Amino acid sequence: MLAMPSPKCSPAGKHMLHHFSCSGAPARRDDLDAALAAWEAVVGPLRVSVALDVIAAAGMATLHAPGRIDVTIAPGSVDELRACLAIATRYVVPVYPVSGGKNWGLGSKLPPRGRCVLVELWRLNEIIDFDEELAVITIQPGVTFRQISVFLAERKSTLFLPVIGGSPDASVIGNAVERGSGIGPSGERANAIGGLEILTPQGHILRTGFSRFPHARTARLSQHGVGPSLDGLFLQSNLGVVTQLSVWLTPRPAILSLYQGQALDAHWLGMAVDALRPLVLNDALGPCAITFWNTVKLLARQSQYSPLHAITDPSWFVSAALYSSSMSAAAAATSAIRTCLDGVLDGAAVRCVDPVAMTEHEAMFVGVPNSGNVGSTYWRKQMAVPPEPDPDRDRCGLIWLCPTLPFLGRDCVAAIGMIESTFAKYRFEANIGFNVFNARTLDFFVVIAYDRDIAGDDERAMACHDELMGKLIARGYLPSRLGIHSMTSLPDTNDDSDAFIDAIKKIADPANILSLGRYTTRDSSRPG
Repeated sequence: MLAMPSPKCSPAGKHMLHHFSCSGAPARRDDLDAALAAWEAVVGPLRVSVALDVIAAAGMATLHAPGRIDVTIAPGSVDELRACLAIATRYVVPVYPVSGGKNWGLGSKLPPRGRCVLVELWRLNEIIDFDEELAVITIQPGVTFRQISVFLAERKSTLFLPVIGGSPDASVIGNAVERGSGIGPSGERANAIGGLEILTPQGHILRTGFSRFPHARTARLSQHGVGPSLDGLFLQSNLGVVTQLSVWLTPRPAILSLYQGQALDAHWLGMAVDALRPLVLNDALGPCAITFWNTVKLLARQSQYSPLHAITDPSWFVSAALYSSSMSAAAAATSAIRTCLDGVLDGAAVRCVDPVAMTEHEAMFVGVPNSGNVGSTYWRKQMAVPPEPDPDRDRCGLIWLCPTLPFLGRDCVAAIGMIESTFAKYRFEANIGFNVFNARTLDFFVVIAYDRDIAGDDERAMACHDELMGKLIARGYLPSRLGIHSMTSLPDTNDDSDAFIDAIKKIADPANILSLGRYTTRDSSRPG
């Protein structure tokens, strides 16, 4: 195992070399000295650190996890990254690449288990190409949602990138490779990317779709190209590092309207889900723009928990963004949603958004990120939300579960009942939301919020997570996304896919040093 950095490390990042092992057997001191010296020669001594303060900051997360970071490396180019991976492979040192590390509630920068060298890709932050006519932008891992929003605004572009409810400074590629979703059209991110460039630990460069052919005019425009499609192998995987991809942007709508209504309880919520499904199936409403929040989630967005809160209101709040190309199309969409939800939701209203005087909340629907939702991570924290919130730094407790359900009201009601009863057992407030991900599935996002500075709450929150995850999986509601705390939660498969993926892993990463334990069945306790 990798040993913790020596307390004699200086703040400037100078270090003493430590005896650590990658496989349970003692590693040779000379090999470790050589690996660190080689990384410094590649990226410069200021970009390699074992300083205690740097390691401590990198290892902060919103949940307790066994994974540990011993060294941080920040390459500044794909060539430097390739050299760093080659060194890790040569000396059999586990490495864990992250794009931005703002994966709050799912692990932040920590590995799932074991000890590692953290490879931070924030310096690879170039917008490589932009095409207004064909609505596509090509980026590196360090590019953030804020960066793209500013880039498009400076060019007075008519396009936008669907944003997330998390930090504006989160990585777009990080979100894409985790199959995250955005708000609005093309929000199903994995279906709106192409032309991936991947670096394997062996030093191989792979380009997907048509981008593997020289001078291909559609290299950034077609997801699968011709022949076997490799894109999916590098989403939610540890087979390689995505160093570049193209994201398809969305034209700003001529008319943006926002619908809001309230379901009085889970029964009426189920009716609303069933009423909306035909509209999405028939393309009368777009997916990724319909959201359901319960009362707790809404309160957490607006304030922090107080013992005076009597959260007995079982209401659900339904919102939908209607993107229309004309007033007549907006009128048709408004009529359709009103008709299908008439008599189901209370207080239903549709309003047209003023494109000149949008609020922060409204602007999110056209690709302008904000940090408003980040304050909700402080729901149970016994401190005020700071001007620049950082839930990792402030030890906010936050654990996410991300089950996927069929687009059926009865499944929503069943899942909500399981979630609420399990949260009540462990004395947490059930913070639940879900989105229409596509015409046939719903993506739930369930949050266990607590204060990590309260003794025993890390353990209580994880016990709640584990029990609820088990119940959901037993019912057939598998997660669409895993955190470092849930990588071993999946049931056994009923086919040979695990063995097939493990065989690919041995080809792409024969030394088994890349992102151990991340979306893989291969033994992650040791490399090789």
